[in-house]
Amino acid sequence: MAKRKSYRKKRSRTGDGALLVLSIVLVFVLVMGFRIKSLASSYQRYETIYTAQLEQYAAEEKRSAELKEMQSRGQTDEEIEKIARERLGLIKPGEILLRPDN
Repeated sequence: MAKRKSYRKKRSRTGDGALLVLSIVLVFVLVMGFRIKSLASSYQRYETIYTAQLEQYAAEEKRSAELKEMQSRGQTDEEIEKIARERLGLIKPGEILLRPDN
């Protein structure tokens, strides 16, 4: 038997390798793109939380300063007596409290 010559073109393995490398690079780029988008949205969310926390911190610092000021103002006996008379309606022994009729 005689061997027949094949007129078919042999496929080049170089083209298959290049296609494989191109496919792998494309998948890698797509995966990294989605990952970057996810990280960007996480960054934006954390930036919003950070800004809100800074605002809350500033508000608490202001409130702390107000409380310290109130504490220092209320230390004198005259101030304590004034608050007791106005807010609590307390009187000294021997005083008579007169309230207008409503």
